[in-house]
Amino acid sequence: MYVPLPAKKEQDTEEIIQALNRRISEYRKYLSRHSNSTYLGKKALASVEILTQELADIQQMNKAKVSPAIPSSVSIEIISNGTTHLRPCVVIHTNYKDYLFNCPEGTSRFLAANRLKAINLTDIFFTRDTWEHFAGVSGLLKTPVASSSSKLERIIRLHGSHNKTKYFESQNDYTDADFPSSVTTKLDIAFLVELKPPQRSLDIQKIRNLKIPSGPHMKQLKDGEDITLSDGRFVKAEEVLSDLKAKPLYACLIVECSDLRKLQSLQNNTLLRVSFSWFKIWVIEFLLIFYFVSLLLIVS
Repeated sequence: MYVPLPAKKEQDTEEIIQALNRRISEYRKYLSRHSNSTYLGKKALASVEILTQELADIQQMNKAKVSPAIPSSVSIEIISNGTTHLRPCVVIHTNYKDYLFNCPEGTSRFLAANRLKAINLTDIFFTRDTWEHFAGVSGLLKTPVASSSSKLERIIRLHGSHNKTKYFESQNDYTDADFPSSVTTKLDIAFLVELKPPQRSLDIQKIRNLKIPSGPHMKQLKDGEDITLSDGRFVKAEEVLSDLKAKPLYACLIVECSDLRKLQSLQNNTLLRVSFSWFKIWVIEFLLIFYFVSLLLIVS
């Protein structure tokens, strides 16, 4: 009963989705008129399951292709500065996602105390590969999410040294192995968090000059997509978007400081304040420094 769809490179994704929905509807109509216990009924039921899975896979791929939304607000939440029971760690909080820097033991409990949801956590960054910096990862990943989307697959990316892979492998059953002879080295990692530029708005005067009627195509133009009007005119998004203003991109630098005597040089370093990367200018507005059991926040 199941016939695979013909492979066409130029076939639109929407057409494939519509074709899958039509076939699923046909098989369900057949099942409503015939018994599922017959040979053809079982074949139709199997076809519905296969087509439904294909439809879900295509829709999931479409969601993955969509670029993430630009947050309208970004804040730095200091979960702990190291003076309490928790080692220093911070969260960069946005409308859609949260980014955690260092995950000491007890982080999941303190996240809830700061009204931060674990479901919004997508990335965890480690400034040093010591136990104090990632002891709470196992507990955080096992935290139950009280949300309607808790049944969905959660993907949390870990950024830091390669030793994290060895740590998670050690959570499995232990096996006998020879201890390798190696020299341990201390690795400090710094992270530069760059904010995305704000989304450009539509210029009403440009729209009036081009005599573009209102409609759903306005959202396409705002998202940067070119459109073709009903009268056949082709309109580029650049023709109606507001002028791009050259502004510095504010950033946050998170570093690990091994000695307080080095703090003054970090604070006075001009390269950390303004750094040039081709045509981009990064203005370091916040400088977060982890120092053993304390967290220092320096605002420029």
